[in-house]
Amino acid sequence: MSAMCSMKIGNKPACGCSHRYCKPAMISEFDPVETRLENGFSVIEASAGTGKTATISAIVLRLIAEQKIEIENILVATYTELATAELRGRIREVLAEARACARGGKAKWSFIDAIIARIADRKEVERELERALHNFDEAPIFTIHGFCARVLADRAFEAGALFGTELVTDQSRFLNQVADDFWRAHLYGDDKVLAALLRERLFPARLVELLIELTNNPALRVLPPPENQAELKKNIAEVWRTLCDCWSKSAQEIRGLFSNIAWAKGNHFKREVVDARLAAAVECIGESRNAGDLLSCVEFFSAATLQANTRVRGITPRHEFFDRCQELSDVARRFVVSFQSEFCQWAREELRRRKADEQVRSFDDLLTRLDEALRRDDQLRNGLRERFRVALIDEFQDTDPVQYSILAQIYAGTNARVFLIGDPKQAIYGFRGADVFAYLEAAKLADRRYTLGKNWRSERKLVDGVGEIFRQRDDGFVIPGINLVLVQASGSTDEAPLTIDGQRDQPLRFWIASPEQKGNIPRVVAAEIARLLVAKTTIGAEKIRPSEIAVLVMTNAETADIQKALSQFRIPSVVYSAASVFESREAEELLRLLLAVAEPTREKIVRAALATELADFKASELEKLFGDDSRREEMLNRFAGYQELWRDKGFIEMMRKFVVEEKVRPRLLAYTDGERRLTNLLHLVEVLHAACVENRFGIDGVIGWLTKQISERREIRDEYELRLESDENAVRIVTIHKSKGLEYDITLCPSVRKEPYRARDLVKFHDGDALVLDLEEKAENEKLRDREELAELVRQLYVGTTRARHRSYLVWPDRPTKSKSALAWLLSSTASAEAFLEKKGEPDTGLSVRDTFAGSDAIAVEDLPEAGGEILAQSPATQIPLAPRIFTGKIDRSWRISSFSSLISGRTEEPETPDYDAAGAEVETAEEAAVAAEGIHAFPGGMRAGTCLHLILEELDFTDLSQLRPLVTRKLADFRFENFDDAVCEMLEKTLRMPLGEDGFRLSEISRASRLSELEFTFPITALTTSRLRKVFQIDELPLAIDRLQFAPANGFMKGFIDLVFERAGRFYFVDWKSNWLGTDASSYVPQKVGAEMTRNFYNLQLTIYTVALHRYLQQRLRGYDYEKNFGGAFYIFLRGIDSRKPSNGIFFARPPHKFVQQLNEVFHGNAPARN
Repeated sequence: MSAMCSMKIGNKPACGCSHRYCKPAMISEFDPVETRLENGFSVIEASAGTGKTATISAIVLRLIAEQKIEIENILVATYTELATAELRGRIREVLAEARACARGGKAKWSFIDAIIARIADRKEVERELERALHNFDEAPIFTIHGFCARVLADRAFEAGALFGTELVTDQSRFLNQVADDFWRAHLYGDDKVLAALLRERLFPARLVELLIELTNNPALRVLPPPENQAELKKNIAEVWRTLCDCWSKSAQEIRGLFSNIAWAKGNHFKREVVDARLAAAVECIGESRNAGDLLSCVEFFSAATLQANTRVRGITPRHEFFDRCQELSDVARRFVVSFQSEFCQWAREELRRRKADEQVRSFDDLLTRLDEALRRDDQLRNGLRERFRVALIDEFQDTDPVQYSILAQIYAGTNARVFLIGDPKQAIYGFRGADVFAYLEAAKLADRRYTLGKNWRSERKLVDGVGEIFRQRDDGFVIPGINLVLVQASGSTDEAPLTIDGQRDQPLRFWIASPEQKGNIPRVVAAEIARLLVAKTTIGAEKIRPSEIAVLVMTNAETADIQKALSQFRIPSVVYSAASVFESREAEELLRLLLAVAEPTREKIVRAALATELADFKASELEKLFGDDSRREEMLNRFAGYQELWRDKGFIEMMRKFVVEEKVRPRLLAYTDGERRLTNLLHLVEVLHAACVENRFGIDGVIGWLTKQISERREIRDEYELRLESDENAVRIVTIHKSKGLEYDITLCPSVRKEPYRARDLVKFHDGDALVLDLEEKAENEKLRDREELAELVRQLYVGTTRARHRSYLVWPDRPTKSKSALAWLLSSTASAEAFLEKKGEPDTGLSVRDTFAGSDAIAVEDLPEAGGEILAQSPATQIPLAPRIFTGKIDRSWRISSFSSLISGRTEEPETPDYDAAGAEVETAEEAAVAAEGIHAFPGGMRAGTCLHLILEELDFTDLSQLRPLVTRKLADFRFENFDDAVCEMLEKTLRMPLGEDGFRLSEISRASRLSELEFTFPITALTTSRLRKVFQIDELPLAIDRLQFAPANGFMKGFIDLVFERAGRFYFVDWKSNWLGTDASSYVPQKVGAEMTRNFYNLQLTIYTVALHRYLQQRLRGYDYEKNFGGAFYIFLRGIDSRKPSNGIFFARPPHKFVQQLNEVFHGNAPARN
C-alpha cells in the first residue's frame, strides 16, 4: 500500500518502509473471553476450523455487554451474502443466549457463560442485550459491497453520489461495447495483411478479458506503456514488402534449405509439417491469399523458431527470409502489446463514462466511488467513524487494495477499534480480484496480531495429519508472511469419532494411482463411498449418510465424471459449482432448439434440434421422419407454430408449450443425471426470459444473446451459476473454491495434481505490493507469475485438506513425469520455489509420499483400490412417495401487481411493459392504409414501430442532433425498416424543436442530466375498484369514458414506465411518446382527433396514474416539493402528427388539478374520494 504512505494505521506509517514502527507486531493467541479489546488495528489469523464465526460473535457480545457499545455502532462486514446471513444469524443467536444466561439460564456455548459471569450487574447487562436484540434489524452487518452501497445512499451528498443510479450485477454489455468500439475504431478497415497478422492474438474477446481484469483490480498497473500505433503499422507494411520481395526472389532456395531436416529436433519440423508450412507460405506470402495462416506461417519460419528447434550439434538453416520473418513477427507482437496497452489506458475511463451516462453502477463502482469520496472529504470520514465506532471485517484474506484503502481512510490514525479476521492460507479468490498481499500489508502494519489456537472442527489425528503435510517445508506457502500456524485439536470431535466396523484408523489417506488407473479414479471414488455407506460406518452412534460426504474437485470439468460414477452405484449426488449454466450441455442444446424455432423451414437446422436430448430423436428415427413427406411437413409446421407462439405471446409461453407438448420433463428425468439436466434447462429458460424482459429482445435478440453467453468469457453473475438439484441426503460434489468455509464429515479429493502454468494466462504478478500486468510477457515476469500461482495452489490444497471433520482421502499419481503441483512442491527438497519451477518441478512418484509419511499414525499411504463396491439399493426411507401435496390455504386473488394495461384490459394478469402502442387488427388496417400515404405517415404502425421510435428517443441526446441520423439509421436497420431514414429524422427533429408550454421551451434544450428515460415506478394500492375510480373522475368531470372501464378489485402494487421525465426551471414534466397511426396526413392529428384518441384508449387514465407516480416520487426526492410550484404537467406527443406549421397538431397537454391528484392518491390508498 505504498500509495497510502501518508496514512497511519495505529501508530505506524502505512508505507511498507523500514521505519522502526513498521516491524510486524508480535503474534499471540487470541482468547475470545479474556483478551483485551484494545484500540487500533488488530489482525486475527483464524486457521481452518478454529471457530472464526464464534470469535466474531464473542467480540460483538463483549462490546455490547462489557463496554456498552450499541449494536448500531458495530460494523460487521464479510464477503458474500451467504456468509453475511450466517453471521447475522449466529450473532443474534449468541445475544439471545447471553440474555437468557443473564437471567440465570445456561447458554448453548460455554464462552457465553464465561463472558456473562465476569459482569457484576446482571440486570444492566440484560437491559443492554434486550436493547441490542430489539434493535437488531438495524445492526450494520453487511457484505463489503453492501456497506459501500449503504454509505453512498445514506450520505450521497458528501460522497458525491448521483441519485437514481441503478446497481447492475452484470456489466458485460458495457464491457463488450467498450471493447468492440475500440477495436472497430482502431482496426476496422485496415488492410488484410495487418488483420491476418493480428487475428490470432487480437480480437474483441481478448480486450474484454483485459477489461475484466481492470475492473476486478482497479489498482492494476499495466506494462509497458503504448507505442505510436501509426509508426508500428508503417513498420509492419515495410517489413511485409521486404519479406514478399525476399520470397519472390528466393522461394526455390528457401525450399531447398528444408530438403534435409536432419538438423531439427522433436516433432515441430517433421517432414509433413514442413511441407504444409511451405505450401502455406506459397499461398500467404507468394500469392497473398488465404491470409488466415499468415502469423503462424511467419512465426514458423522465424530465425528464433528455427534456432530453438535445432539439435545440439545441428546446423540451423540461415537465410535473409528467416530474418525478415523474425522481424515481422517481432513488430507484429509489439503492435499487439501496444494496442492492448492503449486500450487499457482508454477503457477504464470510457467504461466509467458510459455507465455514468446511463446512470448505472456495478459492485466494483461502489468500492471505487466510496474510496474516492473518502479521500477528498474529511466530513464523510469523521461521520462514518462516529457512526461505526468498531469494525469487524471477516474473511479479510479476500480483501483487495481498494477495500483496504476504504478501511484505512476511515480508521487509520485514530483510536477506533478495528478487527481484521481472516486466514491468508485460505486466500484462493485471486481470480475475482482478491489480493492476499493487501492482507499481508495490513498484518505487517497492524498494532496487534493474534491467532486462534484450537481447531474445533476435526478429529485430533486429522489435525495432526494436515500439519504433517504442510510442515514439510518452512517456506511451504511460498510467499513470506504466510506460514502454517500450529493449532491443537479441541478434542470435541473425538467424543463422537468415525469408526468403520467398530475400528478407527488413520483419518488422512493417500491413494497412489498408477498411470493406467487415471481414467478409473472417479469410479474408485464412487466405490469407496458405496463401501462406506454399506459398511458399518458410524460417527458416534449414528450411521453415516450420503449428505455428510463431499467429493472436492479442482475444476468444474471434473464434476460430470464424478457424478456419473456415483450414479452407476445409485448414490444420489448434488453439484455445488461456480460454473456458469451457459457452460452446460443444455445451453448448447437449447440454442439449437431456438435456432430451429427461428428458422422452421430449414430442414437441416430442425434436424439438429430434434437430435438433441430435449427431443431425443435417434438417427434412424430422423431418417424415417424426413423420408416421409407428410410427417416431415407436419414436423416443420409444428416448429413454425412454436415460432408463431413466440412472436405472439413471447419466449416464455413458447418454451412452456414446448416442454409440455414435447414431453421434455419425463424425457430428461429418465437419464441417471436427469434432475441435473432438467434443473439446467429450467434455469436457462428463466434467465433468457429475464433477458427478454430487460432488453426487449425479439427472436434474433434472444439467440444472439445466448450465443454470446455461451461463446465469450464473461463475469459469472450469481444468477448464472449452476443451481442445485434436490440436495436432500445426497453426496456433495464441490469445487475447492466453493467448499471454502464449509465442512463435511468425510471428504475425497480425486485430483491434487494441478499445475500453475496455463499457456494463455495473463502475466500478472506483484511488484512489492502493487499488482502488475505485463502485456509483453517477459520471461522474468512469467516466473514471478508462476511463483504466485504455485502459492495459490498450495493454499487451495490447504483448503481442500481442512474441510473434513473425520476422514479425508487424497489421490496422488505415481508417474515419472515432473509436476509443478502443490504437493510435489511441499515434498520437494529443492532450495526455493524459483528453483523448483525452473527445473519444472519434481516427479510425481508414490515413493516420495510413502517415504515421507511412513510410520505416521495420522496418515496412511496405499495403492488406489480396485473399483469394486456394492450398488446401493434405494431404501424405503429414501423413496419419494409420488403423491401431490394438498393445498388447504386460501389464495387472495385480489393481491397482484396491477398496471394501466391490466386495468383497461380487465385482466388480472397483464404484464406491464413500456407502452409502445397498439397491435392487432388496428395495426393491419394502419399498415394497409399507410401504403397510400407519404413521408412519416407511410411508416408502418404497431408495436414494432413504436419500440423502434421509443428506443431512438431513449438513446438520443436531445441537445446534439448531429447524432440523430446515424442513430436512426442503425435502429431502423435493427428493426428492418427500410427507406424511412429521412422521414423519421425529419419527424424527430421537428418534435425536438417544437415549442412547448406557455413559454415555448423546446425538448432540444433538455440535457441528459435533466431527464430520465423509461422511469419505472411501483407504488402500493389498496382496495382499488372501478366504482371508486369512477367517482373521483366524475367529481372532477375529467374526459374519460369511465363507464367502459371494468376490472376486478385490486390490492398490491401499481406498476408502470414513464417514457420521459424532465426538469426545466424548477418544474418537472413527463412525456408519453405515441406513435399511433391515426391517418394518412397531418389533418388526422388535429387537437379534436388527438383528444378523441386519448379518450378512446383511456390515455387520460394513464396520464393521471403517471401523475400520481411522479407526484409521489418528487415528494420523496425533492426537498420543499410543492405540486403547484414544481409539477409542470404532462405532454402526450403523437409523433406522426407534429407539424411546425400547425403547433397544436399532435400534442395533448394536461396538468390535473392538485386536489384531483390528492383525491386519486387517496383512492389508491383505499379511501373513498371526498366530494367537493
